[in-house]
Amino acid sequence: MEFWLVVIASAVWVFIDANSIGVRKGLVPGFFDSGPVGWSAATLLLWIVAFPAYLILRSKFKAAAEAATEDGDPASVEAPAAQPSSVQPAPAPSAAAQPAPAQPAPVERSATTDGEMIASLEKLADLRDRGVLSGEEFEQKKMQLLAS
Repeated sequence: MEFWLVVIASAVWVFIDANSIGVRKGLVPGFFDSGPVGWSAATLLLWIVAFPAYLILRSKFKAAAEAATEDGDPASVEAPAAQPSSVQPAPAPSAAAQPAPAQPAPVERSATTDGEMIASLEKLADLRDRGVLSGEEFEQKKMQLLAS
């Protein structure tokens, strides 16, 4: 009986902690890429594996969440659930009010080495994986880079 209480308490703590530090799907690459609900469910169902894994990866989640907010992408980290009732979120602009996406500036042809191009492609892929660039933006930038 006590074991199940520990398992349930651990799963609840993981859920609360993951929400508080901004864990979300897509924050870190790899097998352990999951949000608070996934981590809580895994802790509940496979406690002996998931709980230690969460504790080990917790520092990576915190660092990735902090890096996402420092990069000027506060929307990439979930906001705390509790907001004062006097603060109302701004309404989302309608599709008609949004300006058309700007076309990327043409890239001048330059003599880049293969190593520089590979490094640039890796940086673009990292930005896409972190959610900074959309898939469409990534493809545009990749084509510009490959054309140069």
